[in-house]
Parts: sequence; C-alpha cells; structure tokens
Amino acid sequence: MKYLQRQEPIASKIKLNSSSSLVIISLFLTIFLVGCGIETEQFIQGYWYRGDVHFMDQWYFDRGSYDHQMGVFDGNTIRSTGGYQVIDYDEDTLTLELVEIGSSFNDERSQIIITVNRDSDTIRIRGKTYERVLP
Repeated sequence: MKYLQRQEPIASKIKLNSSSSLVIISLFLTIFLVGCGIETEQFIQGYWYRGDVHFMDQWYFDRGSYDHQMGVFDGNTIRSTGGYQVIDYDEDTLTLELVEIGSSFNDERSQIIITVNRDSDTIRIRGKTYERVLP
C-alpha cells in the first residue's frame, strides 16, 4: 500500500526578503488604484448638467474627449471641446488635464478636479454640482 507523502505548502518554500515583499505589496496596491481610476473615469462618461431658467452649464465626457458649454439663455455661449487625460485619481476623485481643440477660451491646456458622488449620481467640478443627464 502506498502512503502519500505530506507536501509542505508552496508558500513555505518561497523565501521573501523585505525588498521583495515591498515590491509585491506595491504591485497589488498599484493594481487596486488603477482599478479605482478606471471605475471613476467610467462613472463620469456621459452628459452632466447644472442650470436654471437663466443659465446652463454642461459637460460631456466620452472616452478621452470632452465638450463643455456654458452660457445664459440670451444666446451668449462659451464652448470648449477637446481631449482629456487622467493625470491623478483615487476612489472618488479624478484630476484631468484638458487639451482644448476648439475653444472660446484662450488657454490651450487646463486641469480640472472632478469629485464623484455615486450615491446621488452627481459630480462636482470647480465647486459646482452637476447632475447626470445621459449615461
């Protein structure tokens, strides 16, 4: 009759020093944070609006491009369109660098910080709250 030999767990055979452990922990942390950034960027995709009977302010984000329009309802509208790149992020905040292609503004590049609120389905940009119009 054959007897099975007891195998030691593979984890006991791996010898890690402190620098190897730090690299592995950093790798898992990076994967987690990239996942947070991707989820937060996915959340902002679509149309966002704030306004009343006198003015409108809307953002549209579409996988690396944006369109921002704001104005009063007497016909004066400022519009900025272009591309964006995520330059910083965490679970509920994105920092985007906007590269303007067509604009009523004079700046070629600018940054905005977007804070998301998944519970209320809103975002905040420059201290203003926008509600989702379309996904």
